[in-house]
Amino acid sequence: MAMKHQFIWSVVAFGVALALCGPARAQDALGFAKITVGELTVTAFQDDSGRFGYGVFAGAAKEALQKAVESAGLEAKAGLPRVVNAFLVEGPFGKVMVDAGNGPRGGRLAQLLEAAGVDPSTVTTVLLTHFHGDHIGGLRDGEGRPLFPNAQALADENEPAYWLSGAGRAKGGDRAEEALASYVAAGRFKTFKGGENALPKVASVPLYGHTPGHVGFLFETGEKPLLFWGDVVHSSLVQFQHPEVTIQYDVDPQAAAASRQKIFAQAAAEGWLVAGAHLPFPALGRVVKAGDAHAWEPLP
Repeated sequence: MAMKHQFIWSVVAFGVALALCGPARAQDALGFAKITVGELTVTAFQDDSGRFGYGVFAGAAKEALQKAVESAGLEAKAGLPRVVNAFLVEGPFGKVMVDAGNGPRGGRLAQLLEAAGVDPSTVTTVLLTHFHGDHIGGLRDGEGRPLFPNAQALADENEPAYWLSGAGRAKGGDRAEEALASYVAAGRFKTFKGGENALPKVASVPLYGHTPGHVGFLFETGEKPLLFWGDVVHSSLVQFQHPEVTIQYDVDPQAAAASRQKIFAQAAAEGWLVAGAHLPFPALGRVVKAGDAHAWEPLP
C-alpha cells in the first residue's frame, strides 16, 4: 500500500510563528513540525542546533569532512551541522515522547511543547533510545522537577546496567541518574530486553554500539512502519555515504558502525519511514540506495 502523509508544518522560534514553504526552510529554525503518518500524529521538536567540531569524528580526513560541508553550500570553517531532535507520537497507545532532548542544559523542549499546545502532564510514556545527556536531560525541568510527571520512562536494560552501575558511571552516568531520579523514586522507570515490544505495536530494535543499550523504536502506523533510530547518524552529510565514520561519543565505535550499516540496508529494503535525533530538522524521511552506499531522502 502506498504511504500517504498529511503535512502540517508549524515552526516556532522563541514564540514567533514563521510561515515556511517546506522543511528545507525549517531546517535552521528552532521549532516544531507536526505530521500525520497513518494512524499516528508525529510532532518533531528541534531542541538545539549548532556545529560539530571536525575532531569528534573518526574514519575520515578533516579535508574530506570540510568538502562535504562545502558541497552542501555551507561555511566549512564552523564544522559539521549539528541538530538535536525529540519527538512526540500520538496514537492508540496515548502520547509517547521518543527522547527528551537536553533539558535545562541548552535545550528548549519545554518551551516548544508549550508552543505546540502540548501539556507535558498528558504524556503517558517516554521511550529513551539511550542515556546520553541530549536525550535524557529533558526529563527534568529547570527546577529539577520531572517534566513529564505522569509518564513512565522506558529503556533497554543494558543502559542502566552500564551508565548507573557499570563502566559508564564515570563517563556521564551521574547526569542520567539525576535525570531519572524522580521517575525511579515513583516507580515509573522500567526496562525491557532488546528486541521486545516496548509498548503494544512498538518494537524495540537493538542498535548497540553507540551505547551498550542504544535502541530504535519501530512503530506500526497502519501502513509502513516508522523507525525512530536515535543516534544511528550524527552527520547526514557524511555517514550515509560513509557509515564507517564514527563519532567520539560511540562507546564501541566498531559496533556502532556495524549497526549503522545493518539498519541502513534494512530500512532501505523495507521502505520504512525513519526519524532521527540528529537528522536535519524535521528529521523524517527514508534511507535509499545510492550506488554502493545509501542516501537520506527527506520527506517533501
